[in-house]
Amino acid sequence: MVNWREQLQQWARSGDGGSGRRRLLVPESAALAPAVARLAARSPGRLVVVAPDAARAERLAGSLAAYLELLADSRPIVLVPEVVGPSRRQWQPENEAARCAALEGILSERAGIFVL
Repeated sequence: MVNWREQLQQWARSGDGGSGRRRLLVPESAALAPAVARLAARSPGRLVVVAPDAARAERLAGSLAAYLELLADSRPIVLVPEVVGPSRRQWQPENEAARCAALEGILSERAGIFVL
């Protein structure tokens, strides 16, 4: 008998299995993490996820970690920070350095899930 974790992994990996770019629009924020986890399971290597704002990107990265653990996906989740701080008026050099490192990871084709 297949346990629930194996059933979840089988569901997540089902689909076309093709490679290439995919666009996924999910209007409900509660459905975003499982939808991205399913997309990640079908897209080995590098995945770039664009969230509408920094707060939702942070929530998605946190929720996504739990789903990826259930799917036995060990790729790192890299949160790409905004260059400016929450006030949008003050430039933060530490954010720019982290952003440059994350973007270098995307361009170098390192395996990972990059949330920005």
